[in-house]
Amino acid sequence: MTWDESAPWAAAEAAGMLSLATVALDDCPQPQAVYVDFRKPDVLVVGATNSSEYAIEYRSADLPGLAEGNEVAIGGELYRVRELPRVPDGGTGFARVAILTKV
Repeated sequence: MTWDESAPWAAAEAAGMLSLATVALDDCPQPQAVYVDFRKPDVLVVGATNSSEYAIEYRSADLPGLAEGNEVAIGGELYRVRELPRVPDGGTGFARVAILTKV
């Protein structure tokens, strides 16, 4: 049996642990709705650490063109991608993290 990286993501989505985000990509005329792990400053995240900035973790396949300057709306608030998305430390590329700035 092999490890399915999508299983924990699907479970988190089903449990309501992810946030629905609307993302405007430069190369796509219609904004895309995707589920993301939204992190806010001073919010406890996995591993008992605090987030020090706004960020989203998302499945790479959901937003392959996400880039610096793209806008992300979550819960009625608007954010802008501040840095090029990166693969989390020790990650396989299944997910990426984008640092955001609140607009």
